[in-house]
Order: sequence, then C-alpha cells, then structure tokens
Amino acid sequence: MLWLADTTTATTTATTSPGSDSTYIYVIGGLTVLAGIALVRFYRGLQQSEFLERLLDVHTSGSSAHTRRTDAHVWAFAGEFLARRSEFWVLYGQFVLTALFVGVVGILLYANKVASDSALPVLSTVLGIVLGKTLLSARGIQGAQVTNPPLPPTNTTRPTITPAGTPKPGDTLSAQVGVWTGTAPINYLYQWSRITDETPTSIDSETHETYVVRSADIDSTLVVRVTAQNAAGQSAVTSPPTQAVAASDAGSASGSPTNTTPPEIQVGDAAPTVGAVVEATTGDWTPTPPQYGYQWRRTRGNQTDDIAGATASSYEPTDEDVGWSLVVAVMPLDDAGAAALGAEAAVSGPTDPVVAAGG
Repeated sequence: MLWLADTTTATTTATTSPGSDSTYIYVIGGLTVLAGIALVRFYRGLQQSEFLERLLDVHTSGSSAHTRRTDAHVWAFAGEFLARRSEFWVLYGQFVLTALFVGVVGILLYANKVASDSALPVLSTVLGIVLGKTLLSARGIQGAQVTNPPLPPTNTTRPTITPAGTPKPGDTLSAQVGVWTGTAPINYLYQWSRITDETPTSIDSETHETYVVRSADIDSTLVVRVTAQNAAGQSAVTSPPTQAVAASDAGSASGSPTNTTPPEIQVGDAAPTVGAVVEATTGDWTPTPPQYGYQWRRTRGNQTDDIAGATASSYEPTDEDVGWSLVVAVMPLDDAGAAALGAEAAVSGPTDPVVAAGG
C-alpha cells in the first residue's frame, strides 16, 4: 500500500505541474519564429553574396585576351542571374521549408513534448518564415529583378534629304531620319533650316517631315535637323545640305500671288469626326492664281506631321487622327501645276481635335 501511495503521489505531481511544459512550448515557439526568419535571411544572404561576387568578377574582368564587358552586358547578366535565383527558390524552396518543419517536430518527439499544444511550434515556424519573406520583400530582395537600363538614341547613319538634285521653288523635300539605335520607342522631331553665306537660319513653323521649297530659299542650301527622343534622353543630328536652290524655269517672281485671307477648314460647329469629310477653302489671293495645291497635316502640341497622300481640297479623317487637330497648307500653282514663283503656302488655323465616330 505504501508503494502504491507513493506512486500515486508521484504521478499526481508529474501531471499537475503544467507550468514547466507550457513554458517549454512557448520557448520553442519563440525560437522557431526566430529560426524561420533566420533561415530565410541566411538563404537570401548566400544568394546575394554569390550574385555580387559574380557580378563584380564579370564587371572587373578584362585583359589583353578578354575585352571588358560594358555596363549594359553586366546588368543583362545580373537580370538573368536573379531570374534563375527566383526559379531555384520556386523549385526547391518548399523542400527547405519542409525539412525545417520535420526537424522541429522531430525535436519535439524526441523530447516527448508532443501534446495538444504541439501545434504552436509548427505554426510559429510557418509564421517565422512568412515574416522573413515579407521583411525581405519589403526591402526589395524577394523576387528582385534587374533590367537593362534604357539606352538613349544614337545615330549611326546621318539623316538625308530626298529627292537628290537641285531643288527649285515648289518642290517638296522629304527628311529621311537615317539609322538610330537605342531603346524603343524612338520619336523624331524635325527642324528645317536654310544656309546662306554659311550661316544656318531656322525656318519658322517648318517642323514636319516634308518641306515645300520657296522663293526665299533661292541661292541657299537647305538642311534638316532630326532630333530623336526616347525615355533615356535625346540626340540631334543635322543632314548634309542640299544643292543650292535654283530659280524655277516657269514664270516670273513679278506679280506672285500673295495670300490676303488665310484658308479655312469647314467643319461646322462640331469637332472633326472619323469618316466625316472636311473641306478646305483656298482663302483669298492677290492676284488670283490659276490653281492651288493642298497638303493636310495633323498637329498636337509642338508636333506637326504631313498626312501622306492627303493633297486634295477635302480630307476624310481616319482613326490615326483621333486626338490630333487638322490644318491644311494651300499653295498657289501656275498653269503648269508648279508652285507659283515667289509665292509661299498659306496655312489654316487648327481644328478641334478629331473624335472617333459616334464619340
């Protein structure tokens, strides 16, 4: 009986002191939270160190037998390396987490501490890893990607002016942008200039791709300055000059038509609409020329572009015109259909921006 009494007492003592067990469970829970965070940070740290070492090695490599890599190539390698690192984490990361879980549960089993509260260490381990990944994500480490920096436009072939030959008043010249490298998209701006006595002078409002030669250009050469722009910057290159502008064989500069009332675009009270034809008036000229030539243009902000093939007195807006205003340039022509000698084109005021059909 005494032996049985002692056993009962001992058993009661062992099962009625939950304080030490509970403390143990919470200590294990806190430690596993820290272990989860440490594991993620350690794993990421190893990857970042390897990445930096390889990046430094590539960036500083170069000798008589190896050409030093450019910054663009270095960052391209960095992006590829980080992408592969992320792929590794996706494929094998869960294995690392599972190994940690198994290890923690194994310790608890070995210590004979698995009870109704044993879920706490496992859950705290999950919490630790989640916290670790969240902290690293907030620092821009988790899933970091390095992309190639945008490259500004660089000209490899100079702009040119076509057609070749000797330009005359009334001729239409076109700017060819040449060849450019750089990060797309690249936009182009134009500025036409005449060179007289080796002094270039910008021609006001001539900032589109084509230019109609005028009598004021006679004996001067013409150039166009092309400015290429993208997200990384801009660069400008000037074309070689044309031959000196020669006087037209037809007509005389005496009595050249002069515009007295600018042309207008007849739209009505509404804005121009895609598919709805608009008409241009010629304006008033003194003396009145035999006929007129037209060039429709779209304009927005500081950019004005000729509309290819739009050379009639009327124009039907297309979807490409939506958001742009329309203007028309009217040039007086002689009986032969050439620009009247000494005359200059008159340009209408802009319309409201073109709207989509049904808009």
